[in-house]
Amino acid sequence: MRCIIPLLLAFFVAVVALPIAAAQEDFTASAEQSVSLCPCSGQGYYVTVTNTGAQESAYSLSVNEEVKGWVTISPDTFSLPPNAAGKVPVYITSPCEAQGTIPLTLLVSTSNGLAKALAQQITFVPCYGFSIASGKPVVSKAQGTLAFEPHDAPYEACAKGAITIPLLVKNTDALFDNSYSFAVDDPEASLSVSQFGLKKGDSGVIFLDYAPPSAGTKTLAVQGTASLGGVRATKTLRVAARDCYDIFLDIPRDRAEMCGSIPGREVFQVSNKGIYPENITLSVEGAGWASVDRSSFLLNPLRRTNRTLILNPPQDMDSSAVITVRASLAGNPSVTAQDSLTLTVHPLYECYGAGVDLKEKITVKGEKYISLDIINTGLRPAAFSWNISGLSWASLDAGQASLNPNGQYHATLHLFPPQNLSAGDYPLTLAISSEHSLATRQIVVEYRPEHPAVRAFKQFMHQYRYYLYILAVLLIALFIFRKRVISSSKEAWRQRQIRNVRRQSLEKARQVRMEAAAKRRKKQPVAEEEPEQLTGFRIFSLTLVSAAIVLGILLVVYPTVTINFFRAYWIVAAAVVGLAAIVIFLRRRKGRRRKGYLS
Repeated sequence: MRCIIPLLLAFFVAVVALPIAAAQEDFTASAEQSVSLCPCSGQGYYVTVTNTGAQESAYSLSVNEEVKGWVTISPDTFSLPPNAAGKVPVYITSPCEAQGTIPLTLLVSTSNGLAKALAQQITFVPCYGFSIASGKPVVSKAQGTLAFEPHDAPYEACAKGAITIPLLVKNTDALFDNSYSFAVDDPEASLSVSQFGLKKGDSGVIFLDYAPPSAGTKTLAVQGTASLGGVRATKTLRVAARDCYDIFLDIPRDRAEMCGSIPGREVFQVSNKGIYPENITLSVEGAGWASVDRSSFLLNPLRRTNRTLILNPPQDMDSSAVITVRASLAGNPSVTAQDSLTLTVHPLYECYGAGVDLKEKITVKGEKYISLDIINTGLRPAAFSWNISGLSWASLDAGQASLNPNGQYHATLHLFPPQNLSAGDYPLTLAISSEHSLATRQIVVEYRPEHPAVRAFKQFMHQYRYYLYILAVLLIALFIFRKRVISSSKEAWRQRQIRNVRRQSLEKARQVRMEAAAKRRKKQPVAEEEPEQLTGFRIFSLTLVSAAIVLGILLVVYPTVTINFFRAYWIVAAAVVGLAAIVIFLRRRKGRRRKGYLS
């Protein structure tokens, strides 16, 4: 019993003291019942707590579990003396996708256990708005202030060209400054800046650069995202591209050959098929010794011009090179055209080579004419000239000629060693030159003089060769007609025998008549003899005899001139002699027949 009585006494005292303490501690809490905020903004409001009790109290604030993760109260514990009031900030950092109305219960309690609940409605309203507007294309990106002109129609651009579109970005939020990031969905397009900030209500301009790769209509989407609030805005742009820039370059030949160290030129054509006058630049790739006559020039639309590729390969080059000529627009380097030439370069000695078809050693015994061939062994047509040196008794005809590759020229080497030249080997140099080459050939002339009798015989044969030709022709004719000649000879011999018998008979008869006539003349007076008449036959005979006498005199006085004359006109002389022989033969035969008849 003694233990229970104190416990009951203590419980009674506590029960009686509790209402007394509660009557001394009290407070009030007030705040707006409905609060409109921007999502994910960190905005807040105040809760006012007033100590209406008679003693100082310690307070703590908390919210319901559903919103505890994105509600911050600072400070969440504090003390107030009697009749004092305090404002406690409550910050709402909601998710950016939060929307609509969310209930929030704020619990205010004291350290003595007195608690009160404050019910509120948090409404999330759209915030962080911004807009993107497109403007008319600009030529250059302006620095500082830009006069923006709205443009909502499709844009026109040139394929392989460039267009710059200004985009006006405006922060339409009246409460918050914000920053924005932008992106475009086409790799051929780019933005002047990808991120920048704007104060509330301000605007700024960014530039979209787009280079259409080909003709056609393209839709571009520019998307902006606000860093505060995650709000997104998209601007769609339509760009219709057409062919404005087009150039063409053509080298007529795909392959060519050249000779080292000899400059060459290849004409090619450049055409401007676009709609604007263009400054076209040319460049050459593939060899440092290749260039163009002009590196840049102005060409009007739908016009073409010829340019020259200058080639100057080194002398000893023996290989191929691919020369590429590229044309591009100075104002738009992405518009290009090119063509290539495969060039095979030969060394100079292969292009302009020369040779001679002649033995390296020549044996001569006297004057000799030797045929030789001058050959163009190179790859190009060339004009060659040649000469010999080393021997004074050697000459070469026709000292120059133009030859195609593998072409030949037939020349004659004349060797005329003097009479007193000793036997031996004599060097001779034959030089063949062209504009780009020089070839020499060493020849040894072996001189072995002939026996004087052999030389005299050869001279005779050479001097009287035309007469010997006639004799050979006559002998051949006699051999061909030998049967006829033999039979004719036999018949002539038989007739001659008959004539001889007749002549003897006639001679005897004539002797008898002459004797009778002599007897009669003795009895008659002597008559005067008639002078012999000058007939045509006698005149012709006298002419031949006179010509023979004159010819003999000329041979004695002017032997060389006379012989050369007969060499030149031997056919005429032979014809005259033959005609004379025929006339004499006919006259003699006619006279014999007449004499026979008279007898």
